Order: sequence, then structure tokens, then C-alpha cells
Amino acid sequence: VPELIQSEPVAVIIEVDPTNDAPLLREDTYVAYGGKVTVPADSAGEEVLVVAGAGWKYLDDGSDLGEGWKGLEFDDSSWPEGNAELGYGDGDEVTELGFGGDAENKHITTYFRHQFNVPDPGISSAMTVRVRRDDGVAVYLNGQQIVRDNLPEGAGFDVLASSVVNNDDEAAFFAFSVNPALLVAGDNVLAVEIHQAGANSSDISFDLELKRILAGGVLANDS
Repeated sequence: VPELIQSEPVAVIIEVDPTNDAPLLREDTYVAYGGKVTVPADSAGEEVLVVAGAGWKYLDDGSDLGEGWKGLEFDDSSWPEGNAELGYGDGDEVTELGFGGDAENKHITTYFRHQFNVPDPGISSAMTVRVRRDDGVAVYLNGQQIVRDNLPEGAGFDVLASSVVNNDDEAAFFAFSVNPALLVAGDNVLAVEIHQAGANSSDISFDLELKRILAGGVLANDS
């Protein structure tokens, strides 16, 4: 039996195939001159599940939707759809929303929904949502609240935001940590409600990004 001798470290070149599939991170083992080189799973990767500027279903008719609109089973097929930023009054909206017929008595709440697919929720180690909101917002993932900002707890459709959003905060994205265990394999849904701070408010704004941190390692589609 030949004697096994510890070799010097070897360089491993990883060529990533430029496909559109989502990166899957895992520990890989390579064969080099009869020995094995293991690439440890010690570096994390990120995946954007919902990009800023994505398309959203929305309802801007002043309806009271109660509680049932937040889950995946809700039928939003009749809602119009448009890309973010969604809103009115600032002039930078991609999709301009309605507020009713009276500029002094605008709809308080506007609703948004976006479905996305996650085939492998189990490899998520952390998650962050970034929200642009004017004025108050509540965000739900698969029916579970993940963000409530500048909006009273339990606020109904006619409850005003806690304060007016002005100046730089109107264009800012605010980040919140999200429990990745709320993701499910297959279809997921984000549901969002934006509330005005006053019935005569001049504008509303909404956009969102959802990003997850993956388990450490290298890309599964390497060669």
C-alpha cells in the first residue's frame, strides 16, 4: 500500500455557468491528483426574492377588506397590476394610483399583493425586507405580520397613519428583519397596506425588496 503524503495546498478554479436558476449553496468536494480538496461552507450568499420595482396587484378603491386578503388563498385576480414605485402626488411613480373623487377626502388605505416562488425555503438562514412607505405601512408574509411601521396596532381601513412622512423619509427604504421560517416551499405571498396620515394628504408611495441570506458554501451549478 503506497504511503499517503499530505500534499501542499492546491488552487481550485470554479467556473460558474451563467444560467438563470437561483444559486444553491453547498459544500463541494473536488478530486486533485488522487487526493480530495473540500471547499468549506463558510461564506454566505444572498438571493433577492422580490426586487424593488417589482409588479404588484393593488386595490385603490377605498374598500374595507377586513382580514381575509392577507393570505395566499385570497383571489386577487380582478385587481389591477403595476410596477413599483406605486403611488401618487410626487411625480416619480411608475404606477399612478387613484384616491377617489375628492382631493380633500382621499381613501385612507391602499392594498397591495405580490406572489413569488421559493422552491427551497430550508436553505434560508436570515431574511430582510426593505420598505419605502408614505405614510404608514403593515406588511404580511403568508398571512403573518412581519412589519408594522408608523401605523397603530390593529388599525382598520379607516385608521390614519401615526405621523406624516416628509422630506428624505419619503424616498427612503427602511429595513426590517424577517423570520425565514415563514417561507413555504412553492408559492408565497406578500400583502401590504399603506395608510395615509390625513384624508387630504398630497401623496402616497410604496415599494419593497425582500432578500434572504443562504447557507454558506459555493454555487451548486459550479464546474
